[in-house]
Amino acid sequence: MTAKAVAEDLAVFKPSEVIRWRRGSSRGSSGGASRFTGQIPARSTQIFFNLKKVPGELKVQIKDATDKVIRDIKVKAVAGLNRVEWDGRPNPRTGDTGRTGSSRSRGGRFSRGGRGGGATGTYKVLVTADGKTKEASFKISDDPRPR
Repeated sequence: MTAKAVAEDLAVFKPSEVIRWRRGSSRGSSGGASRFTGQIPARSTQIFFNLKKVPGELKVQIKDATDKVIRDIKVKAVAGLNRVEWDGRPNPRTGDTGRTGSSRSRGGRFSRGGRGGGATGTYKVLVTADGKTKEASFKISDDPRPR
């Protein structure tokens, strides 16, 4: 975050890469060095954007590598720094009455056996405030450890 970004009406910051970590096996093995110690890494994409003032209209979208909108995220924005998480799930299908897995401002459960984060690949987050759009790209990668 820079003074220039804070001075802009809208600034979107590049999300960190998300890694879909595999859970370690607990059958007869301690997991050794492949087990994590300390803070658990985020399983969702952390999206940060800064607004000079609260916009009349705000839209946050996730697009895939083909530029198709796969998720619309509802956000109650504030003036200043905003944070939202995307859990990797697409928009719910029309008529779907089940749990949507909507993105939340904190925490959440994740699809794909608890791995979360969505399918691997490159994505873009687009934030539109009062007709002005800014975007940032990010990656979701598979666990780099050998199986």
